[in-house]
Amino acid sequence: MRWWMRCGGLGLVAATGLGVAAALALAAGAIAVIGGGLLPVAWRTPRTDIYGFALVCVVLALWLLMVPILSYLRQGQARKIATIRGFYSAELILRYFDQFWRGRAEAMALVAAWRAADGAIDDALRARADDSFAAFFEEEFGGAKFAAPAMLLAAIGFIVLFFGFAGGLALAERLAGAGVPVRPLGVQMDLVSLAAIFGAYTWIGSDVILRAHRLTLHPTDLLWYALRLVVAVPLGQAVAQIAGSGAGQSGAFLAFVVSMFSFDSIARTLTGVAARANALPEAGPEERADVVLKLPGVDQEGARTLTMEGVGTIAQLIAADPVRLSIQTGLAFEYVLGLVDAALLWRCVGAQLDLLRPFGFIGASQVRDFVGAPPAGVDAAQLYSAVATRIGVSEQGVRNAFTMLAADPYVAFVGDLLTA
Repeated sequence: MRWWMRCGGLGLVAATGLGVAAALALAAGAIAVIGGGLLPVAWRTPRTDIYGFALVCVVLALWLLMVPILSYLRQGQARKIATIRGFYSAELILRYFDQFWRGRAEAMALVAAWRAADGAIDDALRARADDSFAAFFEEEFGGAKFAAPAMLLAAIGFIVLFFGFAGGLALAERLAGAGVPVRPLGVQMDLVSLAAIFGAYTWIGSDVILRAHRLTLHPTDLLWYALRLVVAVPLGQAVAQIAGSGAGQSGAFLAFVVSMFSFDSIARTLTGVAARANALPEAGPEERADVVLKLPGVDQEGARTLTMEGVGTIAQLIAADPVRLSIQTGLAFEYVLGLVDAALLWRCVGAQLDLLRPFGFIGASQVRDFVGAPPAGVDAAQLYSAVATRIGVSEQGVRNAFTMLAADPYVAFVGDLLTA
């Protein structure tokens, strides 16, 4: 299967066209068989009609969810990984191993060989480093990571959507007064439950399409989707009961609307409601001075994205692996590097980081470049004095901080990546 996914061009276009045609033929054929009287008379019952058409709808609905996932695995993630790997030369790969892979014997053996050669990299070492780097991406972010979550989502989605479609058709038939009511597998679905199921499906479908387009899809997202379907009906029923609407139309509307929100959105809404009712203090991240939101270029959404990956403070950002952070958050790799670079400078100057921007010090890498080789025509002593006056510290303190940053190997590593 791997060789087929890697092929492209006309063959892939033809395969896609054949797949679409086969799906349309399957759907049309199933409808014709079920609704056109092609089944044997002994098989034709309201139950078989409803079950058959519901199964067709379930398959098509699940396909709508799986296509963006497969498309992301086929093209989106490969482009993202290729972009990140383009930043890394063989030397930067070995320095990356030394910074973040010290627990892996194979990687440290490559680093030891590099150091034993006094930093020289021959063709064999370059090939081994590149192969290890490629294996890392395949191991940590390859398609195998999506297999179990995708199968679980498909299984849970099949069950929940079957009850949704079959229950909806049965409810329509019951409202029309057509014979003995059909209860799928003995379960009678009401309007609130149906609205909750399809509200959750609407959010899942829109979110997976958006994440595949933005290249931010992650295996855990599929597990969240599966959980969202599992709790759709209980959540919808709870909302309808709290609102005092029961199983009526207003209750169904509320169940559908609430089910279209993610867990994160629901939690934030409930937290805000509780805070306004003076039940809980509503503490925003801006109340702390060391959160990533304080860094230039980070808005509320970006800070929330980083926090979801366990990176809420600037210290956590400095310690995080930028490769993992970029892939797991979907943020551009160069953007993540820029944040890490600014965070390294923030560690020395704190909230006065913005005061250094007029001097050209956006991040720690600019400080390193200045200490190593001040630009022509710039009086270093005068600049040190101006920076000290600007941030309210002694000139010697500025020199000490700049010297420390310039000597930091991680500052050099991030700076070299940014200029790669």
